[in-house]
Amino acid sequence: YEQEIQDRIKHLCYRIPQSEVAAALPAVVEREHYVDLPQKARKIYTELENDFFTIFDEGEKILIENVAIRSGKQQQVCQGAVYDDEGEVQKVHDEKIDMLTALVEDLGDEKAIIIYSYKHDLERLRQWRDAPVLRSSLSESKFDKLQSEWNAGKHQIVYGHPKSIGHGLNLQGGGFNMIFFGLTWSADLYDQAVGRLARTGQKASTVFVHRIVARNTIEDGLMLPRLATRKQSQARFLEFFENYQRRKNRK
Repeated sequence: YEQEIQDRIKHLCYRIPQSEVAAALPAVVEREHYVDLPQKARKIYTELENDFFTIFDEGEKILIENVAIRSGKQQQVCQGAVYDDEGEVQKVHDEKIDMLTALVEDLGDEKAIIIYSYKHDLERLRQWRDAPVLRSSLSESKFDKLQSEWNAGKHQIVYGHPKSIGHGLNLQGGGFNMIFFGLTWSADLYDQAVGRLARTGQKASTVFVHRIVARNTIEDGLMLPRLATRKQSQARFLEFFENYQRRKNRK
């Protein structure tokens, strides 16, 4: 019915060709920066993957009820900290923090939006470097003020969650680097977050998207390159998952 709808409303609408839209937008360059899980973190990750259960040195434990919860806990381990059964945060490594430090140093004076996934990500990030957070819990006036300050170049770093900054914000004035400290399963949230910088009005010719990925984990499949259709993306993810399972079973 899509073509029929378009035919009926075409006298009411002006449609800009996709080629013209693309020509007005900056290029997007995506880069992956890999970290290796240290031995302790790898042990926890593997126990969660194989046994749905792990116990920390202090006696705290994680018992997983299903595969969906397992993938979330595995992703948390990749990030560097995980919630145990009591809701307490158990830190397991700083590999991503170390990579983030190197990335920010390489950027020099260039500014960056850093994307996080979990509340414990944000807590650890703000211990690493305190910076403002664009989040939906802010009042409208504070949110608008921070958005304006970023676009005016007043902040070197701003933190954001893709659900809070993914739609409706114009952040292209403050910089052209986005760093995914935390990754996302959602292609829509990912595209919308990147679109806060890669949009009309961006003065830089290229927007750089940096993704910090834990090697040989489910994160290898979280940040598959953006494809033309969601059907292709789904097929690409299923292919990744099958290959990941085969590699795991050979070990």
